Amino acid sequence: MKRTMWMTLLAGSMMGLAGGHVLAMEPANEPQAAAPMAAPVIEPFKWSSAETEKVGAMLVGTWKTSQPVKQGDGAASTDVVMNFAPVKIAGLADTLYVETARADALSKPYRQAVFQIFKSKSGMRLRTFEFKTSGIAPALVALHQAPELFPELKVEDLVATLDLELKGEGAGFVGKTAFNYPTNIGGALEMSSEMHISADKIESADRGYNADGKVVWGSESGAKYSFAKMDAPYKVQKLEGGLVAIDFVEGTEGEAIAAGDRVAAHYTGWNKFGGKFDSSLDRGQPLVFTQGQLIAGWNVGLLGAKKGTMRRLVIPAAMGYGEQGRPPVIPGNSTLYFDVEVKSVEKPVPPPPASEAGPTDQPVAPGQPVQPAGESGPKDHKIEGEQAQPK
Repeated sequence: MKRTMWMTLLAGSMMGLAGGHVLAMEPANEPQAAAPMAAPVIEPFKWSSAETEKVGAMLVGTWKTSQPVKQGDGAASTDVVMNFAPVKIAGLADTLYVETARADALSKPYRQAVFQIFKSKSGMRLRTFEFKTSGIAPALVALHQAPELFPELKVEDLVATLDLELKGEGAGFVGKTAFNYPTNIGGALEMSSEMHISADKIESADRGYNADGKVVWGSESGAKYSFAKMDAPYKVQKLEGGLVAIDFVEGTEGEAIAAGDRVAAHYTGWNKFGGKFDSSLDRGQPLVFTQGQLIAGWNVGLLGAKKGTMRRLVIPAAMGYGEQGRPPVIPGNSTLYFDVEVKSVEKPVPPPPASEAGPTDQPVAPGQPVQPAGESGPKDHKIEGEQAQPK
């Protein structure tokens, strides 16, 4: 099903995730220390012309609806946040990654797309693309906050949906579809789209029409949705070994996670284009573990988080499952993408005073959890239905 430019602001539905074997994280047999990494050399994004750059530069950034938007799923009205970031797509020039989400659900965008700005016979155009497979989109969530992490995509990974013809209007641009495009979304047979772009405002209007030409979804005739520029509501940390942590929600309850703490967290993991490979949500119970006894990306990436934190971890292979991977669902040298929600943090129980310890007791200093010999990194996953427990 083709998804169109702005109508998913009203649909309130998220792209389905690719299936696969459901796996659970465990401690590992072999250490997975992060190898020292030189900072990658990132070539700056370059627009192909001054004309395309003028349009693109106006769009880049984070935008929020000026008024709450009524959701198509019957939920109460809420603000909608939209992000644009320039990204490189092999085979296309002047492209932007676009992500749209409810302000209260930033980790679950209901629209992810690519826009291209280009010159045509009639002037400038803005073309929208959707992803061919659902397995691609989940790995891209929030990467507009660190575009250098955006994975390599090709034009073959995308499907063009519609074109807007752009014309200059004052200091900005107005874009409209030249004709109604076919669609099968929301009971409509055709749709139209338009938008007004300026340095401090975006206005959009999408409408779906039935066989009688009546509007069945979208804004009423003459009405538009208005977006204003805002500061990005995310916290981004670039950590050792190329690890990146992006907070959708910063937890405020209790103490921050430190090594040795007992933590409960819900999580879902994706690899680059293979879709979801594991989720505690599918099992209905959070993972309980001792901080410091999982893969290096978790051992480092969750430090400092508090109860209530919702964090995305982008984990390079050296801090995940390395060259060997976990075939067949995680190929070797895979970057991993985890969304983690911290449910509880408990500090380790201190050892008894020396006077109370038995003659053979060997107290362990706080923050230094005991591990079986040879276990300090990721291990083969458990099969669905088994809950991972610290050793």
